[in-house]
Amino acid sequence: CIRDSVGIGVASPDHELHVVGDVTIDNESSSVPSMLHFNAKNKNNLDPTARINFWEGDSHGNTYTDSNAFIEYNGSTAAGGDGYISIGGYTTGGANQDIMVINRQGRVGIGTSTPATTLHVDGEVRVDNNNGVAARKIRSSYFSSSQNLDLVCGASASLILGDGTARLTLASDDSATFAGDITVQQ
Repeated sequence: CIRDSVGIGVASPDHELHVVGDVTIDNESSSVPSMLHFNAKNKNNLDPTARINFWEGDSHGNTYTDSNAFIEYNGSTAAGGDGYISIGGYTTGGANQDIMVINRQGRVGIGTSTPATTLHVDGEVRVDNNNGVAARKIRSSYFSSSQNLDLVCGASASLILGDGTARLTLASDDSATFAGDITVQQ
């Protein structure tokens, strides 16, 4: 096996194929997509199986762990891993951090590399939409059965529960307004 390097647009390539400039992959077939294949021989460790790295500047140290951003596939099932695709990079947490993952069970993790549910967010979620968030159930029992469900609004705002019409309004002045009947059962 002869290990030579090919450089396109560069005199001294630092990898087997080093291209300076744009690359286009065309396929004239109308039924088969253009493909770029990645295959790793060692799938029994925890290292990435395939990764596309993005760097800024000229010096990147030729390592996969210091890229500014990456898209990675890790097919490893070592240590109970699910195999996943991740988007990540250099964050405030340091180098080589997964920011979002999608695993083989169809679970998406944002801020966690091990999503426990269909969508698992480790951090705050912000929704800027006048229509709000549609949910059938909000529960606080994930961590313990005695955990409170805190609904928090701005200092001078009201918490309004309803079905398009305000049925219960908890105002910032500690007053409550009910629309309709109140039934008390013992």
